[in-house]
Amino acid sequence: MKQNVLQISVTAAPEEQTDALSAGKMYEHNATALMFTLEESLVLPTYRYYAEFVTVSGTARTAYLTPDAQNQITVDLPIEVTSQMTALCVFNIVQIGDNGKTEQVIKAKTVRLYFSALENTDRLIDENHAFSVNQLLEAIQQNTFKGDKGDQGDSYVLTSADKAEIAETVNRSFFGLPMYKTVRGTGVFPLPGAADAAAVRSVTVMPCAGGEVLSDVYLCFGENLLSPILDSSKYYVFPRQEAYGRISFTLKPNTAYVLAKRNDTLSKKCSSYVKSGNKTQYFCHTSTKDLNVQQLEFTTDATGTVELGSTGVGISQSNYQTILENEWEGIFLGEKSTSAVLRASFDTPLYTVSADYADCFDFCSGETVRNTVCLSLSADMLDTASVLTLTDGTHTVYRHRILLPTTSQKAIAVTDGFCASYAVTETFITGNAAYKAYVTDTGNTEGVFFGTADNSIYVYSEKTQAEFAEMLTEAETAGASLTVLYGLAKADTQTGTAVSLPADLRLDTVQICPTNAAAYISYSANITGVFADLEARMQVLENRIQ
Repeated sequence: MKQNVLQISVTAAPEEQTDALSAGKMYEHNATALMFTLEESLVLPTYRYYAEFVTVSGTARTAYLTPDAQNQITVDLPIEVTSQMTALCVFNIVQIGDNGKTEQVIKAKTVRLYFSALENTDRLIDENHAFSVNQLLEAIQQNTFKGDKGDQGDSYVLTSADKAEIAETVNRSFFGLPMYKTVRGTGVFPLPGAADAAAVRSVTVMPCAGGEVLSDVYLCFGENLLSPILDSSKYYVFPRQEAYGRISFTLKPNTAYVLAKRNDTLSKKCSSYVKSGNKTQYFCHTSTKDLNVQQLEFTTDATGTVELGSTGVGISQSNYQTILENEWEGIFLGEKSTSAVLRASFDTPLYTVSADYADCFDFCSGETVRNTVCLSLSADMLDTASVLTLTDGTHTVYRHRILLPTTSQKAIAVTDGFCASYAVTETFITGNAAYKAYVTDTGNTEGVFFGTADNSIYVYSEKTQAEFAEMLTEAETAGASLTVLYGLAKADTQTGTAVSLPADLRLDTVQICPTNAAAYISYSANITGVFADLEARMQVLENRIQ
């Protein structure tokens, strides 16, 4: 017996809105069924019925279904649907003629299904979503994609033009979907938009622009419980007692903590310690090198009270500031179970990267996270001496060469790129025969090519050189320039070094030293935001394909 049967009425009257239904929990496949009850006028011998599901992983459909004596059709929801948090279900009625082709398509009912997430599935959902576009494009390539473009009878096979049109629509709808976020930070900074503590995917360390050469980097992940104390304006919270300054605070009882420090060189002015219960541990000492450590662990007693103390700090704010900048550089205190202290030493020092090169670019957020450049084209970039006229006998286009600025040099022979106005061609078209083959294979008459070895891209446009230049100028003046995205040339200097991470590290705050180092951290995005963005894009995709 089904745990959940959703009753759905299918009428001949056009729908005014899409129903939203709760369809149970994720991954409980075949536990929910949709029961479509058809109006009498929709039950005809010449009709065929099927349900179509649009999810983040692609589009799938059932086989043709037959109503029972009560004009009802029941559809079980398989794991391909319940593994998503939301799915669009379209109940279709088709009439197929004697030639095997669809003569009529009726989208009789559309419902949006929602599944409540199981506990601890956020990360699994993220991993599934990371491949959603590839899976959808693979369905198109294998002729398993259905919908208005493909559902012209089961014998119909998608043409190259069909595939190109659908793929371009998918690209525009899904391009840059932020399944993972990347943040750049220095010093102490949070991971914004993380769902609770974020699952960190990667960390790359590089110098800040204009910084000095780096040879080693120190990173602490987790909540730094000393952050309020390390603010020099709060030096007065240290009570004076002879030559000592000390402060007490309460942590969790009987819990392991880790305290870390930027360096282990001998202190210049003070000896500093952490005291828990009856045990005192030094991490900074003026005379005994063995007591200067970069990291120590301690466990609180039943009261959870901890004392942090140091000599020489109760004198003045300037003395305290000196201690912060020298003896206490990069001090960190965090709960051991939720913190990680990492150090990376580089055999080859890291140098700064030229400001002319963006390290990376995120198409959705605009943050610099990928080796990509976003460039608006202008008429002064046109190479007026290299226009080539191409024809397939019906259409005529002009191949325009665009010289890229030296600050936006393109990676050599990289064909990846994106332009909202032109489809990207896979081959460099140099003659009429190649152009005719391109039109026949794709159905496109215009396009853009990124893959030449020189620092330029080529646009195939039906506009002449003068018309194309005028279009660029007018678009730029109107604030709607023709924009392209493409792989950026690599800088000669080293751009960053990956840091090894503990498995399944989940973080919310990061501290990095020295101050001239920056960390690029890729982490799981807030799943709520991802789905809100995804649903909006799915709606756009549905409208464009229909």
